[in-house]
Amino acid sequence: MENASKALIIAGAILISILIIGLGVFIYQQAATTVSNANLNSQEAMAHNGQFQSYIGNTESQSDVKQLMNTITANNVTGTTADTTQYIFVYFNNSSNKHATNSGLEGWYSPDEISNYVTSGYTYTIKVHNNKALTTAAEIPVETGATDPADFGGDQGYYSNGYIRCMEIIENKRGA
Repeated sequence: MENASKALIIAGAILISILIIGLGVFIYQQAATTVSNANLNSQEAMAHNGQFQSYIGNTESQSDVKQLMNTITANNVTGTTADTTQYIFVYFNNSSNKHATNSGLEGWYSPDEISNYVTSGYTYTIKVHNNKALTTAAEIPVETGATDPADFGGDQGYYSNGYIRCMEIIENKRGA
């Protein structure tokens, strides 16, 4: 009888050990999946932003800006149907002031409007402010009357998920 009770105690200890090991493996797998998803989201954002990176910070010609606007237009069509945190706003800062009016938002133009406004003979600098929205609540849309990217949080060049949020096109002086 003494041997039988010791055998039951040993069996119980083995079962508890197996459960603890199984729980440890489960927790490890959950943590590994979370870390893997975080890396995947970061890689997805980098891949998405890659199509725009070659334009950022460079002095571009009229045709380069038009090509960028076509890329942004295509992105915004899919960004509004698939995931709104992929929509890219564009602020056009023109030194010549030849385009004073638009759809009610000074400086904010649709990519199609910008394609019509860029002119040969000018060069353009493309910027993305190096700030990231900390929360999705901070990712507010362009507000009526915004005259500067910072007026609506446009200085937050990136969404909280790492995708580009706002680009600024600066028209340089003619021949610059």
